[in-house]
Amino acid sequence: MKQSPVEFGRMLASLMKRFADKREGPLLARLEALEAEVAALKAHESAMKYMGVWSAEMPYSKGNFVTHSGSLWHANRPTIERPGNGSHDWTLAVKSGRDAPRLPETRNNGVRHARQ
Repeated sequence: MKQSPVEFGRMLASLMKRFADKREGPLLARLEALEAEVAALKAHESAMKYMGVWSAEMPYSKGNFVTHSGSLWHANRPTIERPGNGSHDWTLAVKSGRDAPRLPETRNNGVRHARQ
């Protein structure tokens, strides 16, 4: 049985497609899994970052932590708000202890530092 060149081309294209699907399917699935893993790692990378003592001059990103008035605060979203003023931008993570010594804060080039 003789095939026309068009039929032969269709048969060959079908075989090539099946071969490619068998080879590429697992690779594409693995690539998607790796992309999801990288995205999760990037999200986790910035999830917990301590930024020091809160400063009015500093913008904070979601996931940043700062200390303010002896307490540790977590930024729920990007913010320039002061922690502890009823803002929903911050969540109190660790409350200042009753017996914790309060160190006076000093300013040095616009950055707050606790005196040691």
